[in-house]
Amino acid sequence: MKQERAVPHIEHLPHSIMDRIYGFLDGKGAVALSSTSKRMRSDLMWKKIYFNQFGDSHSFLIQNRDKADRETEFVPVTKQTKWKQIYKDTTEHGSMRWKLNQVFGEDPTSVNEENVITSVQFDHTGEYLAIGYQCGQIVIFRNNPTPSSPHTFKFHTQFESHHPDFDPLTSVEVEEKISHIAFLPQPYHPNTRMLLSANDKTIKLWKIYDKQRYASPMASPSSIRSSDTPKSPSPLTVGHRANKVYSHAHAFNINSLTPCSDGILFLSSDDLRINLWDLENSKEVFTIVDKKPANMNKLEEVITSTVFHPVHSHLFAYADSRGTISMVDMRDRALCDQASQVFVERDRAKSFFSDVTGSISDLKFSPSDGRYLMSRDYLTLKVWDIRMSTGPACSFNIHDHLRPKLYELYENDCIFDKFEASWSPSSLHIITGSYSNNFSVLDVTRNEIKYQQAINPRDRRRKRGGPLPTTEDVNFQEKVLHVDWNPKYPLTAVAAGNYIYLYHLTTQLNT
Repeated sequence: MKQERAVPHIEHLPHSIMDRIYGFLDGKGAVALSSTSKRMRSDLMWKKIYFNQFGDSHSFLIQNRDKADRETEFVPVTKQTKWKQIYKDTTEHGSMRWKLNQVFGEDPTSVNEENVITSVQFDHTGEYLAIGYQCGQIVIFRNNPTPSSPHTFKFHTQFESHHPDFDPLTSVEVEEKISHIAFLPQPYHPNTRMLLSANDKTIKLWKIYDKQRYASPMASPSSIRSSDTPKSPSPLTVGHRANKVYSHAHAFNINSLTPCSDGILFLSSDDLRINLWDLENSKEVFTIVDKKPANMNKLEEVITSTVFHPVHSHLFAYADSRGTISMVDMRDRALCDQASQVFVERDRAKSFFSDVTGSISDLKFSPSDGRYLMSRDYLTLKVWDIRMSTGPACSFNIHDHLRPKLYELYENDCIFDKFEASWSPSSLHIITGSYSNNFSVLDVTRNEIKYQQAINPRDRRRKRGGPLPTTEDVNFQEKVLHVDWNPKYPLTAVAAGNYIYLYHLTTQLNT
């Protein structure tokens, strides 16, 4: 009779492996293991699970119940903090709150079209925030934490990225508007960042760096000639320069710009083509997807968004105007016209405007592992499991209340607005924009939507939150098109007109 081999208990694994396993658990998995694992009952493990789900931070905002005004007060986390209770308060009792952290923008009375924000992007460390404008300017803010606030962004630098141009092939003027900004995932130096910026036709690679200038002290002319003249360092200044210019590769307007996870390649796409670039070579480009038909009258769909996989450098996905998502493996063939996997909603309701409202405006992989795809169209936001192509895993009706007004929206061209969306670092929440300066935070696990209104705190005439406005209350001139979620901190950036709003996640504890 064979003797059965004893299976090692999970607690017998090395501590380094156990910490990595627990670091990827959510609350449900932690509760399942807490009955058999002594380490899962420790407060330190629950702290790791909390930060894995809600952001990497070292401090909280705790509700001070002793104050009559009930304002939030910054309190550093101590060793006595009960992280398991914090996690339950945040997830089960819905005690997450979004509080306005900072507002950047000019006086609303001086707003013109050149000051409108057209792109928003955090870098991969969460320390830098880049904002692109209609006038071709890029403004960069940098996190400067203080004892009273761990997430305080201050002005870092600004520069003119693009200028008005003229396309001789099509005899069309090219606007200087910054349509896309993308930080490269691998910084070359702790105080150096590389970012890609694009208008409708041209892409540029910018280097943002800190530089030290040296000034010679006051001396006589004879001593100045001496090579031994001492030099005193001056304060650090911020420099910027365009390292590369990638041009003359797109016949139509660029709609996506996505760097590869390896930090070597990036993709750019327009309505009919997806181009693959090497960052070090701006003279050659490889067209890996070409949708241009022999007869343009037979054109059925156009490419609307493209994104690289966050982990695997050989995978990318693109969406089209019919609401179809194609995932491509570049190892299969050089020309990637044939997708390895296609995601389409087969039971989608048809209407007169479905061809317009079903066009996908934004597409992103979940940042934690790339297992899920998020697609945003005009009316809905869908989450897809890449292992299941027959239909979305869940769907959120963002603009369901606007269906009675689709004809009016078509007449004033609002139906063609392109709304962006962004994942949280844990891939459990999504933020996206709407009209009346509203934005929505979606809970993927609960299939819930929470609405918030981005307004200047000095504006007393408008409400500061609550449910989504009814059909009659929607202001189509005020819209949140561009949003981004900080990849490291519980912080979101929301662009509305010429204002940028930074919201942070606050947690109410039972003190």
